Amino acid sequence: MTLDGATLTPQLKRRRARKMTIPEGKAFPLLMDDGSHNAGLTKREHFAAMAMQGMMANPQRKFPCGTDAVESADALIAALNKKEGA
Repeated sequence: MTLDGATLTPQLKRRRARKMTIPEGKAFPLLMDDGSHNAGLTKREHFAAMAMQGMMANPQRKFPCGTDAVESADALIAALNKKEGA
């Protein structure tokens, strides 16, 4: 396990070697004074929350928007990985 809370499976090791965005990686890992850590939200959860915030700010948006927010987060991660892997 790393500071960001991601378990380093062989697949995750390959992604990190290619500097890919790991959806399960933590967005804001926090190292505490006692050496423990608070993992917080995953990057995917954080991206989805930001997308949902933007969608909810649109007064003409029809609800619910949760599925759209998650799809937007997945699309962002895919785009980041495509760019980083190029």
